[in-house]
Amino acid sequence: MQPVTGRVVYVVAAIVLIACFITIQRSSRELTHCAVSLEGGIPAVVYQPGPARPCFGDATAPYGDPVPAVVLAHGFGASKGMMKALARTLVGAGYGVVLFDFRGHGQNRAGFDLPGSDPRGGLTEDFERVVRYARGHPGFDPERIAVAGHSMGGGAALAYGSWDPGLAAVIGISGGWGSDGPYPPPNLLLIWADGDPAPMRAAIRDTGAEVAGLARLVLDRTYGEPERGSGVRLTEVPDESHVSILYSDEAAERIVRWLEQSLGPGIRTEASGSALGASTLGGVAFMVLLWGLPLVTRRWVPVEPLPPLEAPFARLGRLVVSLVVGMLALSAVDAYSGVGPFTFLPIVAAREIAGLLFVIGVGLLVWGAVRASLPRFGLLDPRVLAAAAIFFGFVYLALGSVMLPRLDLFLPAHRFWLWPALLLCFLPWFAATEWLLRGPGWAGVWLPIAGKALTLAAIAGGAMLGLLPFVVLLALPGLALLFAIVEVLAARISRTTPNPALAALAQSACTAWVMGSIWPMQGGA
Repeated sequence: MQPVTGRVVYVVAAIVLIACFITIQRSSRELTHCAVSLEGGIPAVVYQPGPARPCFGDATAPYGDPVPAVVLAHGFGASKGMMKALARTLVGAGYGVVLFDFRGHGQNRAGFDLPGSDPRGGLTEDFERVVRYARGHPGFDPERIAVAGHSMGGGAALAYGSWDPGLAAVIGISGGWGSDGPYPPPNLLLIWADGDPAPMRAAIRDTGAEVAGLARLVLDRTYGEPERGSGVRLTEVPDESHVSILYSDEAAERIVRWLEQSLGPGIRTEASGSALGASTLGGVAFMVLLWGLPLVTRRWVPVEPLPPLEAPFARLGRLVVSLVVGMLALSAVDAYSGVGPFTFLPIVAAREIAGLLFVIGVGLLVWGAVRASLPRFGLLDPRVLAAAAIFFGFVYLALGSVMLPRLDLFLPAHRFWLWPALLLCFLPWFAATEWLLRGPGWAGVWLPIAGKALTLAAIAGGAMLGLLPFVVLLALPGLALLFAIVEVLAARISRTTPNPALAALAQSACTAWVMGSIWPMQGGA
């Protein structure tokens, strides 16, 4: 790219990114929503249909008669921010919505409990408190309350629905199993994506058949009598994945139709523009600026020439052996109880991934030190630290902002200490792979990509074999996207200012941030 052309492209990308920020912020103000803190310190956001109105304290005056409402829960390793797109659709259709963070997730400081450890505690207790609030809200009809959830939240919605006889409907989105209460869940809709794992789809279908009292149910057929609260319906959304179903117009439309049958109509709000398009466009502009960011620091970052990559396939083989050894070394760690050498990280699943990469990275670095082939990294060089801080600051603010319509990645105060702890765990792996796989020429391009792909494959294999939590499989697309983003930054650093320490620090900081912001914490804070 010619210098003048490059400057024009970066200026245009910056303007687009700023415009997307403004669009996302305006979109968040188009609906009436108030942040509240519920019993037990549960952080929640309450949406109400009708014209946008300001909050007074933690509530706003009702608009017209009380409307039916939906208590909407997120899945494992997410937060209420991930449900905002669906909430907007439901509010536009005339329903009130209450989003909240389960214990251990997002801004909720309470510790995460083991799923299913207590049918009347844990996640169902959180649901009970939020539903109690919704029933007492002056803008909501207490006789027309539904509970819904995605993935783990869908299972919790179904479990809670079997204990509360006063609900009008229960909806499981790519989740919903294990109703062990004394009541059948009323007007049950189970909706999932055709890209969901086959065992999950089978479990959901079995649950629907059990609630309906039949051996097997046909998709897109309503069983029972919705007008009497005994309806059951199963439906599969094509061309969607476990996560993308939350942003699917087709899925949202099917959910609204079920709510109209179960709760009746609400006060429809004039449809407002979705911020998902701005989020996508902002993501593209972010990547363009990320590509150019190393040009800002190259004048003062010390250069560490990258040596030629000899025997590239042997290097990949060394990484594969390290992955196998690292996986075996952590095979006895219980992902939920926290037993093992990384107990100091009270964060489910991310603890195991961080531990695996730490063991692999240390092993590779020790091997390099023994062979006297390890370069001088200069991790504590002030110029390197300053450049890494600039890169991380840009990623944190820009990517975190454009992702807000899809997921809130900004670290709550009680989670912030996880960032340096995870950074130190990830740093050996990123440093080792920069030393082992990064270099001049074409090999220095495809080797790091292959190394990250092999690492993701090893993590997936470990989850399928039970060596890592199964839920890691559902997070792999997001982890792959994260690895792709940090690889773009590291590859650009290697071409503008070759410095393994800078590339390792920048990748570690970004990975630690994302992993520390989404996975549930145990033990409270």
